[in-house]
Amino acid sequence: MRHAWVVVVLAACGGTEPEPMDTGWTTGADVAQGAIQETAAVAVAGKVYLIGGLDDSEGTVARVQVYDTATNTWSDGPPLPQPVHHANAITDGTTIYVLGALTNVTAIGDSYKLDPATDTQWTTLAPMSPGRERGAAVVGMLGDNIFVAGGLRNAGASDFLDVYQTVTNTWMPLTSMPAARDHACGAELSGQLIVAGGRMVQTDSPRSEVWAYSVGSNTWEVRASMPTARGGMGCGVVYDRLYTAGGEGNPAVASGVFPNVEEYVYSTDTWTRLADMPNPKHGVGGAAWNGALYLCGGASMEGVGAIATTDVFRP
Repeated sequence: MRHAWVVVVLAACGGTEPEPMDTGWTTGADVAQGAIQETAAVAVAGKVYLIGGLDDSEGTVARVQVYDTATNTWSDGPPLPQPVHHANAITDGTTIYVLGALTNVTAIGDSYKLDPATDTQWTTLAPMSPGRERGAAVVGMLGDNIFVAGGLRNAGASDFLDVYQTVTNTWMPLTSMPAARDHACGAELSGQLIVAGGRMVQTDSPRSEVWAYSVGSNTWEVRASMPTARGGMGCGVVYDRLYTAGGEGNPAVASGVFPNVEEYVYSTDTWTRLADMPNPKHGVGGAAWNGALYLCGGASMEGVGAIATTDVFRP
């Protein structure tokens, strides 16, 4: 099975701030606990949280690694209750939510939350509905509701869309996606949930289609496709634009990994290819903070090939 969405590799914790740059790519301190891929990443109060993943021995981990964007240093956060990879994670800016994941090769619906400012351990939430458990999904938050789109189940890609209501701690199914996808990229953008690219495990083929989900009408709309079909990208929203970086499924190179960076503007429904990333990778969770997209860890080879590089992109 190909992996995609996060990776990390052996590294040491740096103590100096990355060289500043107004725009473009810089390199931060390598992930301190070593190579990791297929992690999720979120940013809270200037810190990027890497959640779970596969280490360089392809072992699943429960650890949470924390990158301080101000000091360029790493520390350990409260570990998850169990080892997972391809976690579906998001934050409202204060609380981190993990809503389903993969463990070994099994999709699970176990869900948790953590407030890094006050909590020393994760709190268990209502699990995903039976039969709808999955990892490697696109996650977006609108108000108090968290939407989980697509993802990887035991039998392959899913077209499910579910909403987790944080106030009531309950789940509800919504209108399915136009087609099944896993390892896609996306986020909330202009009040819509964007799902871009990904793959269909049944054919293992990277896809370029992009869809937008409207909460008000509970419907999906076709948007402009990505210039490059790929899955397992790192992505995030910076200044109201969606950036996708890297990914796998590249037949042109031996590594199978894309260096491509593409920018999506919702208002004009247009994509623009930007300069390539310096360290092509896939399986990396993207987290945006203070005008920058942080891509920590990932894999430099299609499938497994964890690295510990921290790459920072400022549009």
